[in-house]
Amino acid sequence: MQVTLPDREEMLKRLKSLDIDPRVGDGLFPIIVERAAGAQFSGEGTVPLMLLAAMIDFSEESEMPQDEMRALTGKIPSLIDVLIDDEEKADRAKKSYKWMIVT
Repeated sequence: MQVTLPDREEMLKRLKSLDIDPRVGDGLFPIIVERAAGAQFSGEGTVPLMLLAAMIDFSEESEMPQDEMRALTGKIPSLIDVLIDDEEKADRAKKSYKWMIVT
């Protein structure tokens, strides 16, 4: 699977459409945009891994409590949906994420 994510402007617009606390979004979204805007990813797990890594970095920088971090990672499927246009590829990425959190 290869997927190209939206450019900076479009990505930020899509991310801001999500139901995520603005205080979290203001810190997290720039990290995601910086790392992934316009980027090509290959493999089902690469987009969820990138999102998880961005969340970990944000949570460490902001000293986010662990329970809030767990809740935030629950948003990864929604983030995948807004970032990956191809429904089949988005579904595969979400399945890969579910596999990651089960193991």
